[in-house]
Amino acid sequence: MPRGPHPSAAEFWESPDQVARFAARAPDHRLADLLPAYRDPSAVRVLDIGCAGGRNAVLLASRGFDLVAIDSSEAMVHESRRRVAQILGAEQAEARVLLGRMADLTRWPDGAFDLVVALGVYHQAASQAEWDRAVSETRRVLKS
Repeated sequence: MPRGPHPSAAEFWESPDQVARFAARAPDHRLADLLPAYRDPSAVRVLDIGCAGGRNAVLLASRGFDLVAIDSSEAMVHESRRRVAQILGAEQAEARVLLGRMADLTRWPDGAFDLVVALGVYHQAASQAEWDRAVSETRRVLKS
């Protein structure tokens, strides 16, 4: 059956054109402005939720933060891994850039992260329940 003019969410995020578009974006200026406040980035564990093409993950890795990045799109994870590997090496990129959903952070314990970056992700929730779960999980894994 032919699809209408609008791709599904999964098709959108897996599209090579969208991966390239998101990978080409500059790091978020608000995040970039925040990072100098951390005197020892290697001691700051950061979770980048919805890393997309890696714009913020690359910034965090290049500044020496203890980075973990997730995205629900395999294509976006692949691109972020490729870019992070240029900084941390392939093995570290594989371990740090993971396929995952914002509403399921159960692989990490309470208070596992000092900083969570979640720019442009929560509005992607398919339901109020998913939104509530994503916010709750973010709060749970973030240190007080």
